[in-house]
Amino acid sequence: MLDEATVNRIKDTMRSVCRSPNVHCYKIGFTSAPSFKRANSHRNKWGYTSFIILADCLTRDEALHLEEALFREATSDRKSILWKRHEPETREGPYRRSYGGTPADKANLNSHCVYMIWQ
Repeated sequence: MLDEATVNRIKDTMRSVCRSPNVHCYKIGFTSAPSFKRANSHRNKWGYTSFIILADCLTRDEALHLEEALFREATSDRKSILWKRHEPETREGPYRRSYGGTPADKANLNSHCVYMIWQ
């Protein structure tokens, strides 16, 4: 698992991105797809214009735990910039774990990442 200092650094990155006046709405996600595929998928599907990888080279479990920790941080304080700019459809609901659609034989490979997309 990722150490606390690393997770805190990633949370700080999220806050920095959210402070930009160009960020109106964002999402956090998990994937093992190549970066160009995941970036294009979100642009085409939901109209998000920007994409960054918050953490890369993770096992499936590390990525899913990090995604949950970031969601909980983003939705725990309604006064925070993270809550205000989080996707409205999911910020008030319960955490819904990503499917983590990696085949079981690839779950332990360090080929997963957690990303942030925004518009």
